[in-house]
Amino acid sequence: MNDYPCSSLFFATNLPHQTPSNPSNPFTPHQTPQTTQTPQTPQTLQTPQTTQTQYLPFSMTTTSALFSSEGIDPKSLDFLAQAIEKNNLPGFDYLEFKRAIHQLSQLKLDEATAHKSAFATAATLGITKEKLLETAAYYRNLVEKEKEHFAQALDNQNATKVTGKQQEINRLRDQIERHKVEIARLQDEIGGYLNQVASAEETVKVESDKLVKLKSAFEQAHQAVLLSIDRDVEQMHKHLG
Repeated sequence: MNDYPCSSLFFATNLPHQTPSNPSNPFTPHQTPQTTQTPQTPQTLQTPQTTQTQYLPFSMTTTSALFSSEGIDPKSLDFLAQAIEKNNLPGFDYLEFKRAIHQLSQLKLDEATAHKSAFATAATLGITKEKLLETAAYYRNLVEKEKEHFAQALDNQNATKVTGKQQEINRLRDQIERHKVEIARLQDEIGGYLNQVASAEETVKVESDKLVKLKSAFEQAHQAVLLSIDRDVEQMHKHLG
């Protein structure tokens, strides 16, 4: 008898049909013919005592929602979530396990029960704790690589919006110094250049502040996602034995 009936119903209504694992793909869950079940809709799924119609598919939970927490910059989080979704491994893995726990938590299950309930049914598909940890590490490495890509993009923005303007400032200052020799004749021209310098400096300040805030927001989101994954790994160690 299944100790976690909620999980069984949840997975039965939400898991796609699983094919036998490909030995060359370590992330494809294994399923024996004895445990393969054809998915049923919430309207037709029957249990010995009741008909279940209240479960929402965990696939409806967005990746951003899985890692969302108060104070995270939405754009940065969406950027990371899109990278995770784009590189989502086929079959049931850490990401689907996290979605399942998230959905079970909406049913007011406590954390330990949600973990054990989700894992109890996932195990019938050949999913092991090691597989979950392995794929969690995969997504963590993916998020780390996205920080490298972001840093490169930030450098490109810096070269375009800050360094270029700074070079313009330096050029104007040099020209000002040359014209000081003929200050009497060129006083008006020098004033014009000074105005350009002030404008360029203000632009540099504004753009620099924007990039600093963008970097801070991304790093906050990046750290939050890493902490979320680390906490999930910790909880899996804690609750899954």
